[in-house]
Amino acid sequence: MNFSSRLFAALVITALATGCAATTGADAADDTGASADELSRARFTSLKAPTNKKLGALYANGAKFGNAYRGVYRFNKANAEATDPDARMKRVKEVMHRYMCSFFDESIDLGHASGISDLKATLSDVDMDSNASDQAADVASFSSSLSTVLSDSHLDVMSGSASGNNTMGEIMGVYDTTHNEVLFFGFTNCGSDD
Repeated sequence: MNFSSRLFAALVITALATGCAATTGADAADDTGASADELSRARFTSLKAPTNKKLGALYANGAKFGNAYRGVYRFNKANAEATDPDARMKRVKEVMHRYMCSFFDESIDLGHASGISDLKATLSDVDMDSNASDQAADVASFSSSLSTVLSDSHLDVMSGSASGNNTMGEIMGVYDTTHNEVLFFGFTNCGSDD
């Protein structure tokens, strides 16, 4: 057996050994043979902006922070989310894990904000003091939009922290019960040692 044959055999054995590992979670396909990406598209639709105008203003103001992670997705298979806060939180966490940072695999710890009184707590959870310390005017605009969102009973605001492999995050999410849309916003190193 010459060198190239031995190299080919070694590559085949390596590929077989690594290819046999079972996939789980977001990477696993279901029994229909659909890929993880296909399953994800079946569950969620990426949106350019939220349908709710108040949420749209918050999303636009969030774009002013260059190092922020943000996104909006519609949950295509809504069921009890309109009436069940736990179901809404599960959807927000799922969107954060799938689209904000897949390294959020140890924990995503969120609490529900209950109104304007939670404005300071939500801003503290996303740590605007550290993450946007040189953008006072942008923080003020974001805060004003967030205050308006917190006053809308159809918008469930959640905030907290997330962690995973070499990952930490200061995060918030909003579930729009009228349109079944999820907005996420926050700051994370997402798998980096930084």
